This record gives sequence, C-alpha cells and structure tokens, in this order.
Amino acid sequence: MSRWEPLDTVKLEEDNQIVSQAETDGGFNEPSSDSTILSSSELTVKKYVESYYSTKFEEYSSYFSGLETTILRSEALTMADGHKGQLAETKAKAEFLITELKAKIRPYKERKDFEEEALRSFKLSNNLVRPAVIKSPKLKFWLVVLVFFMFIFETTANTYLLSGAITGGIQGAIAFASVISFINIILSFMAGRIVIPQLHHKKKSKNNLAKLILCIYAPIIIYFNFAMGVFRSISEAQETTFTAAAIQDAAVKSVLPFSNMDVLTIASIGLIAIGIIFAMISLLDGYQFDDPYPKYGSVNERAKVAREDFNEECQKTLKEFSSNAQEAQNQISQLKEDRLEANVNWGLCIDGIQDGFIDYQSWTTGLISSGIIVVKRYRAVNSKFRSTPQPAYFDEDMSFSIETNPDVRIANLKEHHMSDKDKMTIISKNNDVITKEYNLGMEEVSRFFEDRNSELEDYIRSLG
Repeated sequence: MSRWEPLDTVKLEEDNQIVSQAETDGGFNEPSSDSTILSSSELTVKKYVESYYSTKFEEYSSYFSGLETTILRSEALTMADGHKGQLAETKAKAEFLITELKAKIRPYKERKDFEEEALRSFKLSNNLVRPAVIKSPKLKFWLVVLVFFMFIFETTANTYLLSGAITGGIQGAIAFASVISFINIILSFMAGRIVIPQLHHKKKSKNNLAKLILCIYAPIIIYFNFAMGVFRSISEAQETTFTAAAIQDAAVKSVLPFSNMDVLTIASIGLIAIGIIFAMISLLDGYQFDDPYPKYGSVNERAKVAREDFNEECQKTLKEFSSNAQEAQNQISQLKEDRLEANVNWGLCIDGIQDGFIDYQSWTTGLISSGIIVVKRYRAVNSKFRSTPQPAYFDEDMSFSIETNPDVRIANLKEHHMSDKDKMTIISKNNDVITKEYNLGMEEVSRFFEDRNSELEDYIRSLG
C-alpha cells in the first residue's frame, strides 16, 4: 500500500450528493450563465479536497519528522569527532584510577615492610642466618590428620578392651579410653610442638626448662603406658563388670605396675608398645609441625604471606589497569561502529526522502486530478439540466490550494533531497573521515596507556 492514501472520489460524491445536487442546480440554471463565482457544490468539493489534503499531510508529517530527527542525530554523530572528548574523559579517569591503585597498594607495602623488618630483627636477636623451614598448609593438614587417626585408633582399641569391665558400659569405656588417648597422644603432640623447639633457643634458661620438662615427660609417659597395660590385663581377666572394690584394687595394682608385671598379657604388652610408639610419633609430629626454632616459622610465615599478598595486589593492580585500557579501546571502537552505523542510517534516510518526495508529488497531483474529475462530473450533469448556457468558467479546471512541489511544502528536508551519486559520495567521505579519526584516537589512547602502564610498573618496582 502506498504511504500516501489517494482520495476516494466515490465517497466524496456520495457523501456530498454531488450528482443530485448538480441536477438540482442545473434545473434552476445555477450558477447563472454570467457567473464567475463557484457554486456551493463546487466550493464543497474544493473544501473537501483541501481539507483531506491538510488532514492526511498532518498524519504523514510524522514520517518526515522522524526522518529529520534521525538525520540530525546521525549527522551529529557522524560529523563530530567524538574521540577527542572520549580521549579527554578516558585520560582523566585513568589518572584517577592510577592514584586509587597506588593508594590500594600502599597498605600492603607497609605491612610487607613491617613483617620483613620483624623477621630481620628476629634473626638478628636470635643469631639466625639459615632460612626458616616453612611447612605447607597441606603438610600441616596431614600431620593433624595423623594425630587424629592415632587418637581414634587408640581410643577404639582401649574401648574394645574395657567395655565389658568398666561400670557404665560402652559409654563409660569410651570416656575412660578418650582420657587415656588424650594424655598419651595430645599431650605428646603439644610437648613436641612447644617444648622440644625450646632446646634450640639461644637462651640457656629456656633450654634448661625444656630439658627439665622432657625429663619429667618421658618417664611419666612410659610409666603411664605400663600402668594402663597392667589395668588392661586385669580388666581382661575380669569375667564380670568391676565392682567398686574391684576397681579400687585394680587401680592400686595399676599404679604400681612394676610390682605387677606378671599379670601382663601378650595383648597388653602389644598395646603398651603401640601406646609408647604413638606417643613418640605424636611427639615427632608436633616437632615437625613448624620450624625447629621457637616462633621462627610463624615470623617467617607472616613475612612470606605479607610478601605474597603484596605481590598479588601488585598483579591485580596491573591487571585492573590493563582492563581499564582495554575498556577504553573498546569504547573507542564502539564509537567508531556507532558512527559508521549512523552514516548508514543517514543514507537510508536520504533514500526515504527521495521516495517520500516522489510519493508526495504524485499524491498531491492525484488529489488535484481527483477533485477536478468530481467537479467536471458536477458541471457535466449540471449542463444537461440547464435551459441557459453554462458559465464560461465551466470550461476551466478548478484550482486547489495544494502545494505539489515537495521542495516548497517540505522545505526543511529540501537540502537532503539529493541524487544517489551525491549520497554515496557523502557516505564514502564520512566513512573515510570516521576511520581516520578512529585510527588517530586508537593510536593516541594506546600510547597513553603504554606510558601510564610503564609508570605504574616503575612505581611498583620502586616499592620492592
């Protein structure tokens, strides 16, 4: 369907009863033979056609307004070198970002310097020159798992042997076995973790205290395991649950195991051996948990973590700045694409104007022709019913107040009404300008970010 809707002459004639009115006017010889003034019916046709033109043009004017708006927007984007403002904004944001990134790095640098100075002071005050033995989190995890496994194993074994002899059944046996395992394994692990490293301390007082604790610890653990072995042997020989008196008697015999060694069974001796072995493993486990020198491992660990955090933050800083540079380049590329698209849209609008101007001229000419046809029909019918000659102006075509020249009626788009050759010349020229400005902008932004990235790297290197 054409964008411009033609006039429906049939509807015009029927709505205004043009034919019947022509018969009536002719019968009364109206208009008179010497009249130069249009009849009321002719005026009705003239008014109808002109009103139809005005109404429909207002409806269709939004199409031209849309073209004009799109053209203005496209020209603004196509012809204005938006990269200049874009580069200025990008540079300002980048400078601000660099300031922010430097401020973010500074606390990590201060923490690293503090921990490294603390490490240096610790090494000097303790006459240490060797690097610390820093255990990985994975190794520490498995050392803890080993202690836990030994605790569970010994608790389970003791519970099995004592469950039929201890008052309280399985729950009483578990409670009693847990206490035994805690003393044997957990305390041994703590001794290895806290006491043995003191033997390496530069202060003699700490060395001597550690030796004293170990001299107390070793016989106690051995004695404790033998005492538990005696108690296990007595509990194995017990056919029923201990009475209060039996428990007291067994406890007395367990406290003096070396006078009751004859009650030990093969199973009890094996469990004594396991208990002592587990105690020694726990002791070694605790000793291997960190550096042999007291606190040296933790001080080194803090310095190591501070250095790693600092390096990680520096890498994040460079990565963030690199992302900002990429984002800026993407914005420049996007502006180029937007401008090229605007140039294409401009060309499409020119095509629309070309078609619209042609359609407008055809439409208005058609309206006038339709109006003239209806008027001629009126005059022809009128003449048939007249008894006097028709007015002289009946031989002339009626004029209508309709502008058929689109350059006049749509003057705001006149300058954009051009040939395809002119249109393609402008589009090609715009594309060349857009590409050139894009290349210059991309070159400038790349150079800017390379310089600032080097500056940021130099700053990071200066921090150590």
